[in-house]
Amino acid sequence: MTAIRTIVAGIADPDGPDPVLRYSVELARRVGSTLHLVHAYPPPETAMSMGIAAADMMAGLPPVPLWNIPEETRALHEALTTRIRAQLGTESGSPAVEIHLEPGAAHHAVAQVAESVGADLVAVGAAHHRGLLGSTTEKTIREVPFPTLVLRRPLPAGGSRVLLTTDLSEISATACASAIELVRELFRGEGFACRCLYTAAGVTGEIAPIDDDELRQRAQAELDAFIARLPASGIVVQPVVRIGAPAEEIVAEAADWPSDLIVLGTHARTGISHLLLGSVAENVVRHVVSDALVIRTPAEA
Repeated sequence: MTAIRTIVAGIADPDGPDPVLRYSVELARRVGSTLHLVHAYPPPETAMSMGIAAADMMAGLPPVPLWNIPEETRALHEALTTRIRAQLGTESGSPAVEIHLEPGAAHHAVAQVAESVGADLVAVGAAHHRGLLGSTTEKTIREVPFPTLVLRRPLPAGGSRVLLTTDLSEISATACASAIELVRELFRGEGFACRCLYTAAGVTGEIAPIDDDELRQRAQAELDAFIARLPASGIVVQPVVRIGAPAEEIVAEAADWPSDLIVLGTHARTGISHLLLGSVAENVVRHVVSDALVIRTPAEA
């Protein structure tokens, strides 16, 4: 059984209230894990921006980066740490919390800390973004190799609905198996309903070689076989087939069967392949109103 011992959460607002901080603290308390909070800050380009080392500039020497001046970095980190800890409160049963402050891009900072502490789960906030340029959340999904929980609201305490998604591939089976173990841990001791959705592409053309009813029957049989191959977990998984574009149908299913958590696999494509092929996971994360657990898998040939 997968144990969630270490959670890494990206924090955007050190002054708060930051919802990811609040949600991740509750999550860490629930599963008994250590929580690592990561805040990335944009440092001034040089010490000259604060009037430091004017003599060096007059002498024609290159400016010194602010984060290379120990006393300045220490003062900044102490101030940020104090502001973040003010959001934590002093409730009994609170998890162990460590704070990491890094200059630069947020997704790089979260990825680096997650790698250094051996994260079992990464938590980030969600932001709707429909442009070609990825948001911080989307960049984090692409870069972080660990399961990533995209939080829009706190996971409910009980009676939850979990929607697994699959393309019936072997790596999808691996992702679903890993996700089931994580979900068991996230909802430890609590009841939840679970569905697994497979979206079959519809056939277009004046004379389709197969009609929707036959396509649905074949897809249902394949999904039943797929679920039967998943490791026994004591969880009843209800199979659901829809016909259409995967991202659109996942969002529709999550609305028709109001889901608290959607589980998605992603090949984490980057560069040209990402722009050409897109990412079902990212498209879904942009449009759903629930939380999403993204499991990164190796890209197939």
